[in-house]
Amino acid sequence: MLAQQTAPIGVLFLAHGAPTNTDDIPAYLNKIRAPRPTPQALIDNTIDKYNKIGGASPLLCHTMDQVDAVAKRLGDQFRCYLGMRYWTPWIDDAIKQMHEEGITRAVSIVLAPQYSELSVAKYHKLVDLALEKYSANIEFSQITQYYDHPTLIQALAQRLQDALNTYWRPAEHAKVHIIFSAHSLPKRATEGNNTYVEQTQGTACLVAKAAGLTDERWSFSFAHAGYGTLEWLGPDYSELLPQLAARGIKDVVTQSVGFVSDHGETLYDIDIEAQAIADELGVKFHRAAALNADPTYILALLELIADHAKRWL
Repeated sequence: MLAQQTAPIGVLFLAHGAPTNTDDIPAYLNKIRAPRPTPQALIDNTIDKYNKIGGASPLLCHTMDQVDAVAKRLGDQFRCYLGMRYWTPWIDDAIKQMHEEGITRAVSIVLAPQYSELSVAKYHKLVDLALEKYSANIEFSQITQYYDHPTLIQALAQRLQDALNTYWRPAEHAKVHIIFSAHSLPKRATEGNNTYVEQTQGTACLVAKAAGLTDERWSFSFAHAGYGTLEWLGPDYSELLPQLAARGIKDVVTQSVGFVSDHGETLYDIDIEAQAIADELGVKFHRAAALNADPTYILALLELIADHAKRWL
């Protein structure tokens, strides 16, 4: 794909991380909430949710599949690494390994298409701290956002079309309403900086356009609000689904445009909680499959990496 180089170029994939079993949940939540203590009620609630989705998050497996798929396409001139923010494999360990293996040039990408100060910026901060800790001289080209990348939009639009084709006959597609969703943030975190809001909704707009949806055929939900008393961005599914049902809408597909892999929040918050709300309302409700290692999504990652690595080629 790219010209051969003697020294490999590193590619550092950065992701959220998730507990691999319920025994990990207390430490995982403590990591997320530090330095605040984690209420036992939150630990118990999270363990209950994980038990209902099989006891573990598939996030690490899907992320490793993505990394492996990219690595196979890039070839020997690149070397791929994975670092997680909230669980193993840690970002710190990935930087240490890159340094020990002599990597001096690298592309980094957070596996979230939209930029926010609460997520993407903090991944980069952890990279900087690890570089300082290990006195690692690695020049990074950071992919900070790709919410509007054409190949990403193509991948999402195809997943959406696949869901429509799976659950409805072609003649019925026009009656199906689409809910695009992304992870909510505390409202105060977006005051004066609406980049995340603009980019998540921007992705939704582009997918809607690619799918040929008129404005009245889709809505947007900020889902998966966190624990506590803060006011979070909305509406969430519990607000939006009753509103749609009141309009006479009885067929809904939802698609996450903020997550690129299945994990606890898609499997529980959408497939169980939101599904239960829809069932009570008499709404036929299905979720478009997550991208995971979808070949078109992998192509988007390859295109992004190639564009950032060209300075060294």
